[in-house]
Amino acid sequence: MIKKILVPVDGSPPSIRAAQMAANIVAKEGGEIHLLNVVKPSSGDYSGVSFEGFELPQDLAEKVNDEWEKVARNIVNKVRSAIEDKNVNIHCDIAKGDPVSIICKVAQEGQFSLISIGSRGIGGVTGVLGSISSRVSQQSSCPVLINH
Repeated sequence: MIKKILVPVDGSPPSIRAAQMAANIVAKEGGEIHLLNVVKPSSGDYSGVSFEGFELPQDLAEKVNDEWEKVARNIVNKVRSAIEDKNVNIHCDIAKGDPVSIICKVAQEGQFSLISIGSRGIGGVTGVLGSISSRVSQQSSCPVLINH
């Protein structure tokens, strides 16, 4: 019985379909959905970045990180709003790191029944999906449903 589904999202149409599929499954089973957006460190962590001896000021690095977090929150909220009408229990989270590692770690530690992920993502913003879905399916400790 599928009671707990992890849905990595980046706001792309395949990730929204993955969330909708998960919501349909959970609505029948009475479980919960966890939406997860993962920001790659190269996209979201500018602390310590320097160019020919010039290092970004700490406050600028913090502002950039804050902006990436806002983008991630907006993505999660966009997907959440697409499935709220399903009347299911939805949790939202944001993480920084390698998407494949984070997704697989969260799935294992959270004892998820299933990962529902889009086949291709938007890439440039968070890089969560696409070939990442293939790697998640190979490395995950739980079943993975890849949505096209």
